[in-house]
Amino acid sequence: MLYFQIEGKTIETLDIKDIKWLVKMEVIKKGRTGLLEDGVETLPFFDDYEISYKKIICMQSFSKKVIIKLKKTSEFRSKSLDKFCKIIDTCICKKKPVSVTCD
Repeated sequence: MLYFQIEGKTIETLDIKDIKWLVKMEVIKKGRTGLLEDGVETLPFFDDYEISYKKIICMQSFSKKVIIKLKKTSEFRSKSLDKFCKIIDTCICKKKPVSVTCD
């Protein structure tokens, strides 16, 4: 489970099923090593790390086209995508980095 926190307060969680679904739908890219050097489009599942506000903006830019396409599909619903969007939107709204803790 990944816990996403801003200033010590958990805003959302993603589990391995959420990450796999987001990768499958190309909302994020699959990391190769589990390290930040994989790129800002990934969410490594085996590390604790911080995603800067600047990298959050990059993640939003990367995923925006896919999210728009998915949401245009009639009857489309995804808790994984809703949680991902909540994380990105909250960080952008607050203009804060997010800490990610793996449990």
